Amino acid sequence: MTAEVAPIPEISVAEHALSPNMRLHTDALIAYFQRVVQSGEDTDIAKSYLQTLHDISHFVDVKSRLVSGLPSRRDAGLSRETLLQFGKLLKDRRLQARLSRAALGKKTGLSEATIKFIETARTRPTRGTLLRLMAVDALQLTWADLAILRELPLPIDHSHAVSALEQQPAGTMNWYVTPGYDGVRLVEDLARFLQGAGGLVEQTSAYLDHHSALDYMAMTRASAVTMAHQAKIPLHDIARAIIANSAGVGLNVIVLGAGNGVLETKLVQDLIAMQPKVDVDLCLLDISQPLLSVAYKHAVDTLGGIAGMHIWAMQGNFHRLGSYTQLHYQPSRTQQRTRIYTILGCTLANLDDEAQFVLDNLNAIARPKDYLVLDLQLGWGRTPEEIMANDPALRGEIPKPTARWLEGPIRRSCPDVREIHMTCRLDPAPIQGSYTLTVLATVRSQSQGERVFSMFRFRRHDRALFVQTMSDLGWELVAGPPMPAEQGRELSAVLLFRRR
Repeated sequence: MTAEVAPIPEISVAEHALSPNMRLHTDALIAYFQRVVQSGEDTDIAKSYLQTLHDISHFVDVKSRLVSGLPSRRDAGLSRETLLQFGKLLKDRRLQARLSRAALGKKTGLSEATIKFIETARTRPTRGTLLRLMAVDALQLTWADLAILRELPLPIDHSHAVSALEQQPAGTMNWYVTPGYDGVRLVEDLARFLQGAGGLVEQTSAYLDHHSALDYMAMTRASAVTMAHQAKIPLHDIARAIIANSAGVGLNVIVLGAGNGVLETKLVQDLIAMQPKVDVDLCLLDISQPLLSVAYKHAVDTLGGIAGMHIWAMQGNFHRLGSYTQLHYQPSRTQQRTRIYTILGCTLANLDDEAQFVLDNLNAIARPKDYLVLDLQLGWGRTPEEIMANDPALRGEIPKPTARWLEGPIRRSCPDVREIHMTCRLDPAPIQGSYTLTVLATVRSQSQGERVFSMFRFRRHDRALFVQTMSDLGWELVAGPPMPAEQGRELSAVLLFRRR
């Protein structure tokens, strides 16, 4: 006999308003007890509390779903057999990927209990939950796999099992190349410069060709700090703050510096999960054709089957935003849409002058109430002595994946290179409280003497002073959810601003 699941009682809107805070505090407690378990102290007691907290987290998720208008267990809909079929599929894929429920929970931001209840058909997955599961490449879930949940009110076209790219209407424009862009010439110019006497290499040159893009992606995957940052960044809190002020309005998400597109796609997933009706236009902008193609494919594979979702790419330099009318033009006769600019993946840290970029580029096209989402690497001190003593990037050698990425253009442009030595130098930065880490390449070759190139720059910021600078530039802070502490402190921050 199959045991009946007791119906979940309704809760009021006032109770629902507490859900975000309940989830935030629950997640904080989960993180605390996980550290206790890892420390080996009072392990049994901590594990007991962890299971209780996971159950509470699942309880809050379900309560929030009921009030938000998504279907409840009492609604006529999916049969238990259908839920069991999907649960078995999810479990099989998870085991094939060699992921425990806890490991999958870390990758998706779902509680271990939520995954267990889906696999055992004790709960039906929401649209947001499915999008989070689909974002895990190791599970290899596709829209066709979700066809067994066709009774679930997801905005997905199951009429034929084709790829999301093939579902695009004939003639739909999905890739633009900005006027004057010439990728071959840019690569040739870089090669000529690297064959010269040395100097400052333009930041975007680090991603131009396919070899550099491949090395860059390999470096990000090899960096424990980068992967931890991407896994822990609370994009759902950012999405919640946006939806709270933009309910029922179409969204234009404009990605400045798409990179691999993972964080931006996750943000859109969260935005979609919180909307009763999907109406999102996602534009990915990057100067690197190979990186842009990776980001575009990832976004289409993840979101392309959703009705009301339009995804397109633009290859160009985001220092010239004012000339790209496709990004910011909106006919006066149409309903106003909320625009969300993103500069994620610590892209802001690579700019020569962040404040000047906002003043000259972003402020030229942003209108009042537009949003800006960005992340920062936080500084390790305010004086040179503090920074030199504490910032790990200034201690020891440049990591091998980073050196391989930055050395690549030199070795391909200068075949007679004998040796490249990478070092990191502390430099000042334009914004008060911030500083720059400059990666220098000392090159020795057979035909030339020793040359030094400034290959790349990373930026560290003081959060409070950066927020003040943005306020002076006309952007008010809307949300800055806390990031999990690492090495006893916050190493990064994610901030949501709104144009005044």
